[in-house]
Amino acid sequence: MDTQQIAEKILSVGKAHSLNLEQIGMLESIVRDVVEGRTSAGDFVSSIEDALNLEDDELTSLAADINLEVLMPIRESLIEDQASDTEEDLTEKETDDTRESILAEIENPSPTVHPISAADQTVAGPAAAREVIAERLSQPVSSPAQTIVVPPKAPEKPRGYAVDPYREPIN
Repeated sequence: MDTQQIAEKILSVGKAHSLNLEQIGMLESIVRDVVEGRTSAGDFVSSIEDALNLEDDELTSLAADINLEVLMPIRESLIEDQASDTEEDLTEKETDDTRESILAEIENPSPTVHPISAADQTVAGPAAAREVIAERLSQPVSSPAQTIVVPPKAPEKPRGYAVDPYREPIN
């Protein structure tokens, strides 16, 4: 049920209860607040009572009509959507099983024999090369201390004072 259908049903219920357009607009905003969750369903009738100032008989019949014409179809569509979501979840679970098997194959591949790479063709062999690298990485690295000497600058000489062009001569 889309918003246009909801507005049309609220308008027809409001006209059936002889509400003016301003009251129908307030009723629509109250229903929208309940549907969107800004107002609890328990406060629905009191919100209508506060906004429209109706008598108790008219208030209960209006609330019952709104519940029957507007809120019940929305509830039913939500229940249908939830049921279809659970069916989709079941199909997703089946695809998740196949995904899990694919991921297991990727994470734990069966061992295969690869041709000798260029790194394995060193004179000492790959194990010796790993030992040398591990030995060099385990030793601390030290670099010589460097000092930088910056010679001090001589202070600049003050500029000679020139005639200020904006200063007026004194007579």
